[in-house]
Parts: sequence; structure tokens; C-alpha cells
Amino acid sequence: MATLLTGLGATGTAHAATVDPNASYVLVNRGSGKALDVSGASTADRAGLSQ
Repeated sequence: MATLLTGLGATGTAHAATVDPNASYVLVNRGSGKALDVSGASTADRAGLSQ
């Protein structure tokens, strides 16, 4: 969770962050609470996503 929060500014707006290819990230919509999942845990470009 701390890694995710480092990508947010003091006002809660997103800004550019360095991505660690060896880390795991969770993308959660703050409005709905729904998360994105990568199909088959793929690391390939254009991998399918589901909500």
C-alpha cells in the first residue's frame, strides 16, 4: 500500500512515478472500490484486463 501511495501527491492527485518491474501494484478506483486484474498475470504488452 505504501508503494501505491507514493504515486499520489499531497492533494491526492496522481503524478508520474518510477515503476519497479519487480514489484506488484494494485490499481483501485477510489469511487467504486473496484480493482483491475491482468489476465493470466501476463507481463506482455496489450495483456487483457478485467475489472
